[in-house]
Amino acid sequence: MFPEFHKDAIREICVSTGNRNLVISGGFDGNVFVTDISRLCSDIQKNEKKSENSLYPCRDVVGSVSWHPEDSFLASCTTDSGTLHIFDIRTDKRRPAVVYDTAKKELYTHAYRDSNSMLLGFGDGNIQVFDTRNKRSVMSFHDPHEKSIGEIKFDYQTRNFAVFGIPEFTLWNYDENSMSLCTHHQLADNNMIMNVINNTSTYFPGYKTSGDFRKGTRSLAVTDSCGTLALYDFSNN
Repeated sequence: MFPEFHKDAIREICVSTGNRNLVISGGFDGNVFVTDISRLCSDIQKNEKKSENSLYPCRDVVGSVSWHPEDSFLASCTTDSGTLHIFDIRTDKRRPAVVYDTAKKELYTHAYRDSNSMLLGFGDGNIQVFDTRNKRSVMSFHDPHEKSIGEIKFDYQTRNFAVFGIPEFTLWNYDENSMSLCTHHQLADNNMIMNVINNTSTYFPGYKTSGDFRKGTRSLAVTDSCGTLALYDFSNN
């Protein structure tokens, strides 16, 4: 009953806030699929195969996918080679896709700050602010506590965002004009995540932090590759 789908490992999925039945996914096969779960379930119940996934071909490894915070027909994705794509999921519409080459490798994640801007996170700890109206990066800065950035998550109610990666996570405040670092923390002891070879210390391959905000609260859940789960209260920040 399932329509055409990924032929390799999926890196990330994201559910649309405007339509909870729509799921976008991307990964190593270089394709981004939009799946309507409600139509798929209906087909399974009727023993029919009518559902089709909307396909956006990136032709490169997809690291992150997301939905526009206000336009339910707009989705976006990034590739490890450094390209941002913003596109209309309706294949019959002729709204041209935005394809922006950051000229920087290891673009692993992105997240919308608001309807007009997003943050792009890179493997060297740098973050770019991308203006979706003018279709260009307007500034760049380095997260002082991250060697590599894997995820960025926003809480629009508290006006905070969190950055996850190697070896810590950081919590920031933001408004229309500024961003400021609130706090940071490393979940695991260095002895657990560091590897010393020829007197050179490096982080174990695959180690990273991940997490998300608990909506409606001023708290943040964080995990890491060592199996640690932590809950942080930032009500005093």
